[in-house]
Amino acid sequence: MKNWFMKILAGLAILLVLIIAALFILNGSYLSKKYLEPWDKSYYAQFDDPRLQVIAHGILAPNAHNMQSWRISLSKENKNEFSLFVETERLLPETDPYSRQITISQGTFLELVRIAAEKLGYQANITLFPKGEFDEKGTIESLDAHPVATVRLDPDDVKASSFYDAIFERVTNRTTYLDKPLTPQQIQQLKSLNPDSTLILEIFQSRKDLDRLKELAKQGVQIESNHSGAMHETNLVLRMNERQKNEHRYGLTMDSQGLSDVTRFFVQSLGTIFPLDEEASGKFWRKSELQRIGHTPAYALIISSNNSRIAQVKSGMLYSRLQLAGTMMGLSMQPTSQVLQEYPEMAELYEEMNQEFTKNGHTIQMMVRLGEASQPVSHSPRMDVMSFIK
Repeated sequence: MKNWFMKILAGLAILLVLIIAALFILNGSYLSKKYLEPWDKSYYAQFDDPRLQVIAHGILAPNAHNMQSWRISLSKENKNEFSLFVETERLLPETDPYSRQITISQGTFLELVRIAAEKLGYQANITLFPKGEFDEKGTIESLDAHPVATVRLDPDDVKASSFYDAIFERVTNRTTYLDKPLTPQQIQQLKSLNPDSTLILEIFQSRKDLDRLKELAKQGVQIESNHSGAMHETNLVLRMNERQKNEHRYGLTMDSQGLSDVTRFFVQSLGTIFPLDEEASGKFWRKSELQRIGHTPAYALIISSNNSRIAQVKSGMLYSRLQLAGTMMGLSMQPTSQVLQEYPEMAELYEEMNQEFTKNGHTIQMMVRLGEASQPVSHSPRMDVMSFIK
């Protein structure tokens, strides 16, 4: 009887090993993580062209849905100049119908380019919308016809930014944050990052403000998680395993959720075998996001005096500085943009949010969770630099 029982246990153990091995292969866990190569501090050095070197830093910027919607045209006349366009093949028509968040993501890129240029001995002279702004609706024809910026690298002995090293350390941390308010010194340091009179950076952590912002954020999550189009859009760019991350190198992953390696392995593997539909995906995301909102000690709002495309780009540049400074201070950040999105189902809440927290026709460009994260997370995938050159 004992021998028979031991044989069953041995058989089950072998079966378990075979299942784990199959999941290991299915998940692509044995593959090298090419999608993380751009995060290496020496990655830029493989390029001789200083434009490619600074672009290699720019692509590490935070961006909407990690779509990396940047397209670069290298000038043939000036070997130190390039133009930045929106990549219209990677947009978010459901949740960002006017490409406002995508435009903000152009600003996050440009700020990292500016910081990298200083480190490499150049002054990045950035001209926003040299051919005029693209239209308010963000039509593909207009996005394709209007560069967001031209960047000219002029040799200069300008002092390098203290934020440079933080470029490689910063992550968007979507875990719960500790119940630990920011100090007055931290708030002052973060608010000093905004020299632009057309932008306002506000940080809220009083109980009254937090309760209201959290309530609005929760309502936004409820709306979006029940919006089949938004969830379908998210599912399309969700990279559930290592093989998909290497193949696409953009989009969303489970790496910023704070899961242990073992848990992430099984979540990715099971998600590959049994992909969630829009309804199930919405329920899973809603539960996780509501928990995160409940563990948020502070919110930051980036507010512009108007809603021009230039204001959107400048907001992105400010956010890059904010997150880099936060990284150096041990603070994490996560944009919570649902309540600011401009599709019809969100319109009433969008109006309510702007009426309560702005005045004089100003526009909230970003709402950001802010605090000390409960645990570290991994970097998100990045495409190879040459993938952006058109």
